Amino acid sequence: MSRENRELRRSLEARIRQCADEISALRREANPARDVVVALAERLGRKFHPKKRGEPAYKNEWFDLRTLFIPNKSPLRQGTAHNILNQLEEDLAAMRHKLEDLGGPIDGS
Repeated sequence: MSRENRELRRSLEARIRQCADEISALRREANPARDVVVALAERLGRKFHPKKRGEPAYKNEWFDLRTLFIPNKSPLRQGTAHNILNQLEEDLAAMRHKLEDLGGPIDGS
């Protein structure tokens, strides 16, 4: 196994763990702030995708996943936040799949 592959796996594993913990914490909040959710989406590979009208859109640059729309209101309503977090968990699943393709977690778990 190459050193670059090992470093990529370690970095991806840490990012997955950190983002999964943050999603869990945001689910416990009644009304999470929009900025926190957007920052999480960006750490999961989503970039702002300008549209002429409607909600701000975030497209995943790393994986071919559906576009995420995050309302321009803060704090987010609980139901809206949970729907967004569900979609961000799909991003996490894609990252976990990529980690498996690279040889799985470094620690074997």
